[in-house]
Amino acid sequence: ITKGKFLEHEDISIQTLDLIMSKIHTDCININQIANNNMKNRWILSFDDGFSSDFEIVLPLMKKYKIKGVFFITTNYVGEKNYLNWEQIKLMSDEGMEIGSHSVNHYDMLSLSNDERIYELEISKKLIEKNISKKIKSFSFPFGRFNKEIISEVYRSGYEYCFTSKPGRFNSNVNAIPRISINGSMSEDEIIKILNKNKLIYFKTMYMYNIRRFAKFVLGINYYWKIRRFLNNYFFKYDK
Repeated sequence: ITKGKFLEHEDISIQTLDLIMSKIHTDCININQIANNNMKNRWILSFDDGFSSDFEIVLPLMKKYKIKGVFFITTNYVGEKNYLNWEQIKLMSDEGMEIGSHSVNHYDMLSLSNDERIYELEISKKLIEKNISKKIKSFSFPFGRFNKEIISEVYRSGYEYCFTSKPGRFNSNVNAIPRISINGSMSEDEIIKILNKNKLIYFKTMYMYNIRRFAKFVLGINYYWKIRRFLNNYFFKYDK
């Protein structure tokens, strides 16, 4: 989330986030309500990586609209420039926000050995639990990369929920929760269509997800992100 006049492709403005929350706040639930709710027409807001804007910008808006979101923390980023520190994370948890793990190092889980994945899952969970004095129930895959084996490892490591970057709607019969990414390349009209569950926009988001997934497979995750960041900086920086 950015306060600035110029937005990167991956950013969204405060105004956009406020718009989203104003439209869906009465239909938002927290993660602990999943098992007890009909998820049709319900939303869970989630934020990855643990940027400092989560505390400075997102938290006040969540409190304004009485929304309890999920914030996924990469533990080795905690305390670094532009990232949350443990005091802020604890305060967010005390305000009722769900804190989840986004791994220790934000590595591509598909590139790691079994032992390395278990380390990323278990150490990040224990470290967050130590710092906020609460059980960590949720995990979000770095880069959105996973397979069935890794999903099983998530649950064996003590998590109750895992979140992907694959677009879709939640179905209680699946063991990985899909999400729809909102970013700075989207127009207000596109965002409104997503919130209104427009079928064509859902098709577009799934189409773009599959293109990105194929590009990651062909290029490798490191080259994919280098190229994507270059293109984002070249084409998608724009004046708000």
